[in-house]
Amino acid sequence: MSRYNPILFATLMEEANADASRRRHRLRFAQQMPDLDLSGDFIPTREKVEDPIGRTIKDAIKASCTIFIQADSGQWEGSGFHLGDGLIATAGHVVPAELQQQNHQIVITFDGRQMYQAQFVLSEPNYDSGLIYCPEVETVVPAVRLADSDKAQVGDIIAVLGSPQGFHDTATVGRVANLHQTINDPN
Repeated sequence: MSRYNPILFATLMEEANADASRRRHRLRFAQQMPDLDLSGDFIPTREKVEDPIGRTIKDAIKASCTIFIQADSGQWEGSGFHLGDGLIATAGHVVPAELQQQNHQIVITFDGRQMYQAQFVLSEPNYDSGLIYCPEVETVVPAVRLADSDKAQVGDIIAVLGSPQGFHDTATVGRVANLHQTINDPN
């Protein structure tokens, strides 16, 4: 029984899509310009457009980490990013304030190989924000460059980085849908 290889499958799909795209281009050009010789390897291409969001993601993903928590109440994981000076921002539900009252261990990784111990700093449940500290990464891991949130507007393009379910180095792009929203659920 063969195992499914997602990388091989993705590569084969890319090649098949590229072949289909070349055939569509040839057909379209043949219809629009019947005198054009398309018998060779002529494939009309465009210059790659500079992608500022892609560049931002490539730079910022180096500062993205996976956070592993083991505590008296259980174990879980989340994601965060290095702000600089060894401070890592994460979600408040990843490092809830209750961690202070129980035995716990926080381990982070930026590359899936090198593990670092981190310390709880704070958790703000109303904003679902938390902060941990790891002095070892101060000079090893670059800090992410954040935009000025006071200048954010509904509709602005944003990049969201993380490691959902332990899948490190994930990114998605979206738009700001709301400003100054708080979570008022004490649970």
